[in-house]
Amino acid sequence: MLERTDALALLGLASEAGEDEVESKYLILAKRHKNKDDDEPSYPGGPVFSKVTEAYHSLIGYHKLEAPVYAKLSRREKLRYLIDNYSPEIGFAVCAALLAVMMALGIYWFMNGLR
Repeated sequence: MLERTDALALLGLASEAGEDEVESKYLILAKRHKNKDDDEPSYPGGPVFSKVTEAYHSLIGYHKLEAPVYAKLSRREKLRYLIDNYSPEIGFAVCAALLAVMMALGIYWFMNGLR
C-alpha cells in the first residue's frame, strides 16, 4: 500500500483532497485509460494505470485478501470483509433476486387467475 501523500501525488491531487475528489479523479483516469493495457500509461507521460488503481485503493481503504488469508478468517471476519468491500454489489443482487421472485409470482398469478 502506498502512503497517502504518495497516492495523492500519483493521482495529481492536493493533500487536502477528500474522498469525492479521489473518486472523481480516479473515474477520469479510468475513462482515459479505456482500451489500454494496465502497464500502459493513460496519456503520454502519465502514470501506469495499475499504479493509479493501487493509489486509489490505498486512499479509499480497500485491501484485497488473498485466498489463503481469507480462508483462515472466522465466519464473522469474512462477513465483515464482504460487507465493507462489496455492499453495493450485495444490495444489487438482493434487489435483482426480489424482482425475479416478484415477476415469477406475477406471471403465476396472471396465468392461474387471482384467487
